[in-house]
Amino acid sequence: MNRIYGDRLHREEYVEKIVELIKLRSESKVSTSFSIEAPWGQGKTWLIEKIEASLEGVDITKKYESEECDKKNDEYFIVHYNAWERDYYDEPLLAIILEIINAINNKFDAKNTLDAARKVLLRELRQQILPSLLAVASHVSKQLLHFDIVELGKRGIDKCKEIKKLRKLELNTSNPYSDLEEDIKQVINNLNKISEQFPIIFVVDELDRCIPTFAIKTMERLHHIFDNVNKSITILAINRVQLVRSINHTYGEGAADQYLSKFIDFRIDLNEGNSDQDEVNRFLKEFASLFKEDFLNDTNRDLINKYNTFLPAREFEHILERAILVHKLVGISTRQFPVECMVAEILLQIKQYADELEGNECNTSLENGNPPKSKVGQLLKNDLLDLRQTQPNIIKVYNWVLKSQAASTGKTGVEDELAQKEQEFYIRYKVYYHLVKHA
Repeated sequence: MNRIYGDRLHREEYVEKIVELIKLRSESKVSTSFSIEAPWGQGKTWLIEKIEASLEGVDITKKYESEECDKKNDEYFIVHYNAWERDYYDEPLLAIILEIINAINNKFDAKNTLDAARKVLLRELRQQILPSLLAVASHVSKQLLHFDIVELGKRGIDKCKEIKKLRKLELNTSNPYSDLEEDIKQVINNLNKISEQFPIIFVVDELDRCIPTFAIKTMERLHHIFDNVNKSITILAINRVQLVRSINHTYGEGAADQYLSKFIDFRIDLNEGNSDQDEVNRFLKEFASLFKEDFLNDTNRDLINKYNTFLPAREFEHILERAILVHKLVGISTRQFPVECMVAEILLQIKQYADELEGNECNTSLENGNPPKSKVGQLLKNDLLDLRQTQPNIIKVYNWVLKSQAASTGKTGVEDELAQKEQEFYIRYKVYYHLVKHA
């Protein structure tokens, strides 16, 4: 696969392999459930959107509009379910059904398909399935919410807005689950009719952001439904650490792994990815233009790029963004300053990130005797020790910002005048450096 448009973390291999996996599993009549796992902020949502678009036949190597999905390829029936946007429901079954109904309306719209025979088939399938699912949604909503959500929709009232106004909806009927099993059976039967024509891909995003009880109910409902649907693939994009906390909170410490194994056949761990080097180079070029030389030598470029490969991509991008933000906040021209000052400022931002990991204000300072506890802290400390011998100007700026008092330059004449301007800049810089913290 060629480079995906807008891919800053080089995820094309993940998209390609997961799409291949889905196609392979969809050839079987057996249901499958797997997870795509990574901490928050590492691009799970972006990845699954590209997977869905690729399955829909969209060329993801080029810029495209979301409306292009569902119009290129009718090979799959894809439902995208954002659990976090639906956790104002007490019972996730209703939200799941409504999402399936929306997907049916989008997918089985005759204008989205080109073949005349296919149009007739899809129209008949829609006429069979949609009334049944609407009846289930109506029944469940009347049981749980005490009003008919389908009837509200017919009267032109936005369903989601109406529910959100009521906020969290609690059950207060005497036996709200009396017919729940029958409702689930109807949903399964209708989905099996769809699966005769299309493999069903049900994608669940943001589950780990939901309140624990809703997250658990959602997994259980999905399992009850899709474990009995032929040619169905359920994909859960999750932060396992957070989801484990939710499960342990409900069922007790240590219960999560065994519990999750009931719902997830296998997992795909998403790596942290690396920031796009072209983006990094553009940023460094912009930053260097604020200094005398306008460019970094190979040694310093390699030093900074080493952290691009070592740190999580999002964190490295945030480090560079904060570095240039803090520099510009000072409001003093640095066009006379050597570009080594820029290197020192980036290292200071890396130090702040390392200190946040270690819970120490100055653990990676050369003057602090405490050994770093994180890998990035140790790497930075080693680099600073080397720079003290090879590039003392970088260490000079680094220490000006960290020390309570600016160090004496020991220079005279023109050099001393420039050093004084540098000190003036970094005295002010220190204020903004301590103000703009790592999030």
